[in-house]
Amino acid sequence: MIGIIIASFILILSVIGFLYFAIKKFPVLLTYPQKEEGSSPKDDVKRFVAGVRDSKAVRQVTSTSPDMFVQNVLSKTRIAALKTESKTGQILEGLRKKSQEKNGNSKFKENYWEKLRKKRV
Repeated sequence: MIGIIIASFILILSVIGFLYFAIKKFPVLLTYPQKEEGSSPKDDVKRFVAGVRDSKAVRQVTSTSPDMFVQNVLSKTRIAALKTESKTGQILEGLRKKSQEKNGNSKFKENYWEKLRKKRV
């Protein structure tokens, strides 16, 4: 019961404090202009597109012929695919070795029979 009273008291004080600051700052908020020039999302998109058009990468792509651009993209894609294939092969090889060792299917060591004979004698 006392907890509900304390919580209600804190809630009332919080609302009173919020209203105090809202009333105090309301005239300041009214002095701000309602809409600034150039701050709409449409203008932001236009600025972004203009920046992309002026970028060095886009100028490089548009200055070369489309055939050269396609060749460059395909060669870089091929290189990335080859690197990925190589790395995948290494990972698979490691996984196969680990699974063989776990299952006991790994090859015998060269000195296995000698160790076995020494244990018997």
